[in-house]
Amino acid sequence: ARDNEATWNVMVAAGSLPHPAVQAARRERIERIAAAWGAGTTARLVARGVVGLLEAGAQDWIDYRDSGLDRATDVLYAVLWEGLTGLRSRGIVVAS
Repeated sequence: ARDNEATWNVMVAAGSLPHPAVQAARRERIERIAAAWGAGTTARLVARGVVGLLEAGAQDWIDYRDSGLDRATDVLYAVLWEGLTGLRSRGIVVAS
């Protein structure tokens, strides 16, 4: 999103994310990730969740840019690899 911000914004503004070709490419990417994690329904569910989190995080950074790219990356990394409790070690308070 950072390197192709204009394209990202056009896709979102034009509503192309629901376009069948975009959805097919997204589904294929999720299936490739899931296959690398052992395939199956659980791997697909986790892969879809990870992709969704990263897409939402990228869009938030594009929209607001109030955290800085390094901070946004650190927060998403913490959530992905350590869960919400991993944010505490980074000084981010989350509900317990």
